[in-house]
Amino acid sequence: MTRKITGAVHGGHESRPAIATPYNLNAAPVHARGRTDAMAEIIVHAAFLKRADIVPFDVKPLLSSGARFQDFRGGLRHYVMAHRAPLTLLVGGHNFAEFAWRAPRLRDMLIAPQARTDPLPAAANYGDCLFEYVARDPTLAIMRKLLFTQKCGKDIETNAIIDSIYALKDAYRTYYDTAIANSQRILRDRGVVEARPADVATLLSQRSFVAADKEVDPMLENMRFDEGGPSQFLDFPQVYLSCCQSEADRHLPVLVNRDCIAATVSELEEAAAKQDTGRP
Repeated sequence: MTRKITGAVHGGHESRPAIATPYNLNAAPVHARGRTDAMAEIIVHAAFLKRADIVPFDVKPLLSSGARFQDFRGGLRHYVMAHRAPLTLLVGGHNFAEFAWRAPRLRDMLIAPQARTDPLPAAANYGDCLFEYVARDPTLAIMRKLLFTQKCGKDIETNAIIDSIYALKDAYRTYYDTAIANSQRILRDRGVVEARPADVATLLSQRSFVAADKEVDPMLENMRFDEGGPSQFLDFPQVYLSCCQSEADRHLPVLVNRDCIAATVSELEEAAAKQDTGRP
């Protein structure tokens, strides 16, 4: 699927971020918080679209897919622009933003949380893939429950929205643990084992192994973890996922606040009312 490059979107980076050094985790906390925030937005958006009867949730299957929109392209060898939202919603095979084609401002609001990205090392993006794989079906189950509760033409179900965000936030803790365990299992299956301290000490004691100081920098410079497949990332994805788990566990999305939900719904209503008639 070809992604549509949107440029900067609300709530994301204003321009493509510059990366200073490879393989750092400086963006991990922002990415972890952004993941929860993006999904909280998508939850509110889905409830509004059901209430306004814009998307045929009642008659079309709710599924998920990979990213359809992206704010900035990647480019640097060791980095990718990783999406914050772990999934996007499909209704009857169509991204739900497509149903707002007559209201461009509403469509832009629906696209924004889907398009936001952060610069991450390839190994961290692989960790995201492990997380997304285990989080997809449970996330869809939470969305389906919300959309069953929210009725067309009725008041927005604020309590159901808040419950859904908390349910997702709490469930993410388990999803991270599962993703970390899967990473460990994959390494074991591919024959990667952890060396015992005694084995390392023996290896370092062998004079032929110890490199001269002048050789160390070139050795480090020539390390290319991203060229040997996921197993070459070793436990980097696990460290990254643990960092995300800790940050996400502390983070509380603003959309668990009733006033913030009401303000967002009002903004969506205003955007939906400004439809493009196609006339000059």
